[in-house]
Amino acid sequence: MDQLNKSREENQALTEAVQHLDQRLVSSSPGHAAAPAVGRSNVASDAEWSSVLEEKRALEVENAALKEELAAFDLSFFDEIDDLKFRYSESVKLLAEYEARLAQMESNARVLPHVQPQADSTTV
Repeated sequence: MDQLNKSREENQALTEAVQHLDQRLVSSSPGHAAAPAVGRSNVASDAEWSSVLEEKRALEVENAALKEELAAFDLSFFDEIDDLKFRYSESVKLLAEYEARLAQMESNARVLPHVQPQADSTTV
């Protein structure tokens, strides 16, 4: 059992060493500083590798721009948005209540007998 544990520890140490060397190899390759730790083994060609790195750089630029844009908004802005959403919701409920009351009033007005306006005696 001791030999098995020793072999597992050695295997773990060697695995970590290989991963470390792979990372160093990838990061020291010219033009491939941003490569993932797994190395280039998953990439079919230099053109594909360059395309992936180009896309990564574009996403990093976009991410930085979005972070800068969001930096302008503080917590009070989001609190105000929540307050506006709440007030809108309350207004929608109030509108529904007013519409129901108006419908009830219209219904009540139809039930009352229709009264003809009286002719004005001054008109000829």
